[in-house]
Amino acid sequence: MPEPAHEAPQYGGPNVQYQGPSQSYPDLARQYTPGTGGRAQRGGRRGRTIALIIIAVLVAAAIGAGAALALRHHNSSSSSSSSGSGGTTRNTANVAAKTPFGSINALNNPSSTIPAGWAAEQVQPSDANTTAGFSVDVPPGWAVQRAGEATHFTGPSGLSMTIDLTAHTYPNMVTEAQYIEQQSRVNHPGYTRVHLQAEPIRGTAGAFWQYTWTPAGRVKLLTDDILFIKPTPAGAQSYAIEIKGHNSGWGQRWLPMFEQILSTFQTVPA
Repeated sequence: MPEPAHEAPQYGGPNVQYQGPSQSYPDLARQYTPGTGGRAQRGGRRGRTIALIIIAVLVAAAIGAGAALALRHHNSSSSSSSSGSGGTTRNTANVAAKTPFGSINALNNPSSTIPAGWAAEQVQPSDANTTAGFSVDVPPGWAVQRAGEATHFTGPSGLSMTIDLTAHTYPNMVTEAQYIEQQSRVNHPGYTRVHLQAEPIRGTAGAFWQYTWTPAGRVKLLTDDILFIKPTPAGAQSYAIEIKGHNSGWGQRWLPMFEQILSTFQTVPA
């Protein structure tokens, strides 16, 4: 069954920057001026003593409030560079924001932990005549087949993944996904769109397209298609990563496997 094609010129995707909110803290120090009474002769010394005690209490409270504020600021700063009590220090600023889609979250948060027995597959830019290539790790028993600028990975239970380096037609990835959808839906019996929307992909303005369809004589399938353009030192490189499996049990059985695979994906520049 033919899968969506990606073709034509390349464009660079914009990067998105986020500037967090800033908050100024109010001045917690307060000044107290004791009042004066009318009966100076008999109550003068006692009144002065009480006034001094009140002033001392207020000064101590102000000092305590300032110390608490400083401690809270210190703890807030520390929490951004450590993970839990006794945990491994990490820089959370480099962790991508979570999206509603597990395949994107896995792709956006690469892992250096590779399960035992997995095989590393790599496509160099020279292999596909492209600006950049990729590397990815797959479980034992998965078959790999190259077809021009696309690489197909086939696993058990009808699972498959395609990484296509063909240049996208449009620079806007939502427009690109809509264009591919229009061209390919005729080849997908029972096609039903589930999602088609902009999402951040590897620091770029990418798109996420998800749909179901039922090949003749087979069970209903679910497909995630992730589109983005990655800037590289040699120029912009288009990527389309498609994962496919049975619609039944997708979230419990098939998606977790793809999440492990996608977390090993890396771009390979020229």
